[in-house]
This record gives sequence, structure tokens and C-alpha cells, in this order.
Amino acid sequence: MGQGTRLFRRQGHTAFLETETVIAERCSDPLTDTGYRTTKHLQKQRYSPLGHTADIVIRMRVLDLDEAELLGLMPYQAGIEQEQLVRDKSGSAFCFSRRIWRGEIVQFSARAILNH
Repeated sequence: MGQGTRLFRRQGHTAFLETETVIAERCSDPLTDTGYRTTKHLQKQRYSPLGHTADIVIRMRVLDLDEAELLGLMPYQAGIEQEQLVRDKSGSAFCFSRRIWRGEIVQFSARAILNH
């Protein structure tokens, strides 16, 4: 298993922190050589063609002391947590990531595919 944590900044403020755990034998080295690439580009580079589906949970919750400090906020403020479990075509999980967002910076949008 490989694990790493990164901080992402937006407009001079820390926007979110990400902790990712992967089965190292199935992926390239996690969280290295990131440069200025987008998260989407990194995921495609790291997991394709492994990544097939992802189970995603998004919730609002209170930030703990360490999370608040990393995000530059007072402890116990509300933040938004996103958990994602990535699976291959056989359904085997190989990556789990958790992102903690500052509530006042984040915006989510989605597109539903109704006919498949």
C-alpha cells in the first residue's frame, strides 16, 4: 500500500487536502511528480486503464483540529468531505481517496446520464 497527502491552493488560500491510499503494485507511484497538472489528468495517468468505476460519498462535517490547521481555519468549523473508492473492471478496489474541502470555496456540479 502507498499513501500520500497533498494540499491544493486556490486564490492564495488552501482549498482542500487530499489523502490517497493505493495498492502500490497496481498503480504508478501515488502523489509524486504532480507539477501543475490537474487532478483529473493525474487520475487518468495513474489509473487508466485500471479505473472503471468509483463509489463517491460527499458529506458536510466538522473539521478536526489537524484538518482545520492545514486548511487555515478555526477548529470545529464545517467542511465538506468527499470519499472515493476506485474499482477496476472486475470490481476490485485499488484506490481510496478522501478530500476535505473548505466549505466557502467549494462548488460541485454533476451531469446525470439518463440513457445508457
